[in-house]
Amino acid sequence: MGKLEDCIQWAFKNGAIVDERIHFRQSSISGISAVVEGILATEEPLIQVPSKLLITNEKALESFQVANDVIDKNAPNALVQLYVAKLKFSKGMPSMYQPYI
Repeated sequence: MGKLEDCIQWAFKNGAIVDERIHFRQSSISGISAVVEGILATEEPLIQVPSKLLITNEKALESFQVANDVIDKNAPNALVQLYVAKLKFSKGMPSMYQPYI
């Protein structure tokens, strides 16, 4: 399996739901795309991702053990970016997000 398929399988194993008419493809030109096969005329959500799979400011704050007021209002994603780097590059720190990052 490739990285994209690994990530999708990881998401499914952790509670994500994707309508069966949606397929993900990867190309060197357009990157990763979600492709719909058929007509989508529904009120139901097509993709559902559990909150436990999201990398959020709250998880970053908890990881670094800092208060919410340390987030720079001009760069609200900075702490999350640092958190992703920590998850990706920290040696010996297993992460449930490994297939994701």
